[in-house]
Amino acid sequence: MGVRTRTGPVAQTSLSCRAARRHLERAGALDAVRRGRAPRGRGQCRRSGVPAVVHSPHRDRLASPRRALRALRGDQPRDSAQLSERSLAAAVAAALRARDLPVLSRTRRARGPPAHAHGNRCVQRALSRRRRRAMGAVAVGGVKAAELDGVTLDAYGTLLTLVDPMPELLALLPGHEPRAIEHAFHAEVAYYRGSVGAARDATTLAQLRESCVGVFNEALGSSLSVEEYVGALRVEVLPGTVEALERLRALGLTLAVVGNWDFSLHERLADGGLRRLFATVVHAAGKPDPGGILRALDSIGVSRERALHIGDAETDEEAARAAGVRFAAAPLSDAVAALT
Repeated sequence: MGVRTRTGPVAQTSLSCRAARRHLERAGALDAVRRGRAPRGRGQCRRSGVPAVVHSPHRDRLASPRRALRALRGDQPRDSAQLSERSLAAAVAAALRARDLPVLSRTRRARGPPAHAHGNRCVQRALSRRRRRAMGAVAVGGVKAAELDGVTLDAYGTLLTLVDPMPELLALLPGHEPRAIEHAFHAEVAYYRGSVGAARDATTLAQLRESCVGVFNEALGSSLSVEEYVGALRVEVLPGTVEALERLRALGLTLAVVGNWDFSLHERLADGGLRRLFATVVHAAGKPDPGGILRALDSIGVSRERALHIGDAETDEEAARAAGVRFAAAPLSDAVAALT
């Protein structure tokens, strides 16, 4: 093997010494403290760059925003099955990546004490069990059917409702304004509510109806008969009532009606096909007085500790509380569905 008499380059160099030196001068120094890039110039490509140390106007040294960004991204999930690095980088505000970071400043104020965990519990909302009165559809919380022997139910608004009487009354009174008819009807309703307890039998019911029609005719200046006026007041069964009552009976519970209704309640229940489902019916109950509920429980042989009353009005809840029985608010189907 021969040896060359003079030395020469073994391979073509890609950079000259001057070019290498020029590039090295541009390179930022790396040390154990900072391993970032120097801020880019306006002519550089638009990539992220931050100063090594950011100073505030008050000569306070602030942590490098790059470290904060690293901490932010470091808390994100790193599993490849979750979020990728590229999508995590997109979470950083675009304003931080689009230009040089500005100087950060803050007001001069002393550091306050750290917040105490749960230090403001006194203003939190109290739990329902700490309230003075029960809240929600079922006032006693969860009611178990196994803890009950009987259920008393309100009538109007829970089982039955009044069909709008205005179309019938307008047909009977063509010469009167609708607003005047409506005003007269509300006057009759107010009188009925204050006198319903007097209609305890057929005789007193007839007297009450005659008085109510008199109030209506006087307010409107009309001359409707009792038969005409009562015929315009039709009642219908609320949706889901029959199914809910059948469910209660299937649970082995004895049912009773306790309503602030006149003596015609028995007839109304029969017309709606509901009378067969109840062991007893108490009309003119006078709720919120608990007497009607207590009479119904005595009639069906159920103790107040194992009874539930369902109704749609505050008078029902007050009567149940005074009678010492549990209470559930209408709609009936919801109250029955809440039984466990």
